[in-house]
Parts: sequence; structure tokens; C-alpha cells
Amino acid sequence: MLEAPAPRLTFGRVLVRTGLILTPVAILGVAVGANIALGAARKKPEPAAAPPAGLAVFTSPVVGLDYQVEVETQGVVTARREALVAPQVGGRVTFVAPELADGGIMRANAVLARIDDADYQLAVTRAEAGVAQARQGLLREQAEADLARQDWAEIGEGAPSPLALREPQLAQARANLAAAEATLADARLALARTVIRAPFEGRVLSRSVEIGQIISPGQVIARGFATDAVEVSLRLSDRDLALSGLPPAFVSTRQTPGPMVRLSATIAGVPQTWEGRVERTSAAIDERTRLLSAIVVVNDPFARPEAPLAPGQFVNATLTGVLMEDVVKVPREALRGDGRVFVADGELLRIREVEVLHSDTTGAVLRAGVSEGEPVIVSPVQAPFEGMRIRPQPRDAGSADTREALVAAAPAAPATN
Repeated sequence: MLEAPAPRLTFGRVLVRTGLILTPVAILGVAVGANIALGAARKKPEPAAAPPAGLAVFTSPVVGLDYQVEVETQGVVTARREALVAPQVGGRVTFVAPELADGGIMRANAVLARIDDADYQLAVTRAEAGVAQARQGLLREQAEADLARQDWAEIGEGAPSPLALREPQLAQARANLAAAEATLADARLALARTVIRAPFEGRVLSRSVEIGQIISPGQVIARGFATDAVEVSLRLSDRDLALSGLPPAFVSTRQTPGPMVRLSATIAGVPQTWEGRVERTSAAIDERTRLLSAIVVVNDPFARPEAPLAPGQFVNATLTGVLMEDVVKVPREALRGDGRVFVADGELLRIREVEVLHSDTTGAVLRAGVSEGEPVIVSPVQAPFEGMRIRPQPRDAGSADTREALVAAAPAAPATN
């Protein structure tokens, strides 16, 4: 039996069979290529962002101490004693001392001016004559009284009457002598008052008299003030009064002297200082300002000619107040306006409420809220919050290089598109 011949593989059939085999392979290749292309187009995942760096701040340690309060205030210097110089008698001025001029120096009891004393010399002479006459009358009456007592002893009987012994006449003679002597003393006193003398050692503020001028008793010829001491009235609020330790009705005594006060001012471009002591407080509170005045006395204010503390001078005053024991002090810039301070707790910011006892340009004294040695932040902090990350740096090491390093290391602001 004859076998059927094998089918012939034509070129067309080869292509068909080859296509059937290659089609799955092509599809697989296309899929792999597409996957590779998608993988290349996909963005690589970014690494996780590092936590933001803390804010660079300066710190200063809290200091524990016993703090002596100093109250800052101002005042104006006034003369402690000021006088209007006026004569007690009138007449024509014959002499005016060269020192009797604006700014002149008066010595105690020195002659400032003289009044023509001719009339007063005559008055003294007349008074002396009156005294002599009265003395003569008294002697005559004393002799008459002696004779009357002798006569009564010889011829009189019983107790004599005062008139018989001339006792009234003798008393009148004595009174006449006393009146004459008083007139003489008054005349001599008026004569002495023709010489006008300085009431104390001081300076002349003004004068209003010239030689040849006719002046009357009580007419002011000059005005001056004593230079042994001056006063400064310091206005204190109720809080200042408490910090100073002064009671509202204070008077300095040997047992309880007033606190010391340092005064300062600039004279001829040079800063000067003086020391005084509170002598008393004013008797009443000012109705307009509601302030009480502490009166400071400065002795010998003209001891230094280059720095006299003259009346009218405006001065700054630092009054030594109470002593606060067992307190802490922080720099003034560490105290925030709402009664808080920021403490550096490692690299975290902590917000503390504090009790402020006193604050001035040197710092703030606190009773509670922080402890000695804790670092408080003294640099500005924008939008602070509890637990804020910081990078503290002691301010003592805050040189220019350190500051530049802190600024350079500060987190950069995010870029904007």
C-alpha cells in the first residue's frame, strides 16, 4: 500500500508557523520594554526631611543675691535758707560793699551797707543827757528820803507813812532813770542799725540799693541765700516710697537717719556727683500729681568751685532703698512685657511666669519663677511657644565671631517660586 507523501513546507507556511511562535515572545518583549520605560519615568522617592534646626539664642545665668534697691528720680535744688536783706532804720545810704552784687559772697556779719548816722548820733547824745538828769534826780530823792527817816526817828511817833518817808517820790525817781536808760539803749540800737550786716554766710542773688539812695525801714535792698546747705525735693510715687523704705511721715534723727542719696548732673559739660541724705518727707501729698516729696539736704554745696550745687540746678537722684534678701536677678532684656521669662531647658524653650519685685536699667529682681544658675534667654524670640527647639549660646561668649556663626547657622528661610 502506498504511503501518502509528506506535505511540503512552503515559504508561506514557514512564515505562518514562525509567526505563531514569535507572537508571544514579541508581546512579552513589548511588556518588558513598557515596564522599563515606566520605571525610568517614575520619580525616585525623596529622602525623609531632617527635623528643622533650633533657633539660635543667647542666654545668661540667673544670679542669686541680696539686692540693695536704688530708686531713680529727679529734683530741683533750692536754697535751704534764703533771706531778704532790709534795714530796720531809714536814711541816706553812704556805703555799699563791693560784695553786695549778684553772685557776691557774703561773710557772716560782714558789713553790706551803711546809712548816714548823724541823726542817730544826736539821738544817743540826747538820751545820754536824759540819763544823767534822771540819775541826778534819783540821788536827790534818795537824800531826801534819808533826811525824812532821820527826822521821823527824832520827832515822830508811831509807824511812819510811806509818804512821810518819801517812798513814792523815790520810786518815781527810779522809774525816771529806768526810762531814760531805755531811751539811751534804743538810741544806741538805732545807731548800730545804721550798719547793715549779712545775716549768714552765703551768696547774693540780687541787690536794689545804691549810694545816696534814701531808704526806709523794711525796704528790701538785697536778696541772698546761705551756702552751708541746700535742699533737693524728690517726688516719689507710692511704689517708690515702698522701695525706699521711707514712712510717709519721716523725720531724720540721730537714731534713725535718713537714707543716703546720690545726686548727679552735668556742669560745663562735665558729669558731677554729690551726696546727701533724706532729712524729712513733705507734710502733705501733692493734690495734682498724688506724689510725696522727700527732702534731701546736701551740706557745703559750694565746697568745689568747679562743681557747685547751686539753687535752680536740675539733678538726677539715686536713693538707697530697702535691702531685698534671697532674691534672684536677670538681665532686663530677659523680662518679657507680660511678666514672663524664657528659660533654655537643654535645646527646648520653657516659658516661666515670674514675680517681679523691682526693675531698672541694670536688670529685673525676681522672687519666684526661676532658680539661681538657670539660663534665661536674653535675645528676641519670634512667636515663642512651650517646647520650641532652640540652640542656646551663653551671651558671655557672644563675641562678634560667635554672633556671626549663630546667624550663619540659623535655618534658612524657605525659597519661594
